[in-house]
Amino acid sequence: MPSSHPARRRFRQFGGAALAGLLAAHAFAAQPFIYDVETQPVNNYVLLHLNTEANRTYTVEYADVLKHTNTVWLTLTVIPSLPFENHYVIADTMTNSARFYRLHASP
Repeated sequence: MPSSHPARRRFRQFGGAALAGLLAAHAFAAQPFIYDVETQPVNNYVLLHLNTEANRTYTVEYADVLKHTNTVWLTLTVIPSLPFENHYVIADTMTNSARFYRLHASP
């Protein structure tokens, strides 16, 4: 089909803009991460700091042992989807052993 074909011109005028709008509306969200972990030995807490994006649900999970396969991850907390960004500090009780954390976001 030649580049001057009406269907091709229509795609450039509308389809291209629609595709750009679709990509902007479903922009790839940043990979979530816990950006700071601080210990509070006096209070016997570990504090996890994270930022959230609007309209995403976040789940903070922990494991006491990391295995090559079949690591058991337990939910520490779920942060519900809100229409604005936010900063959270999640407290967890310190243990005598190592504890590993991870963060999931959806959608």
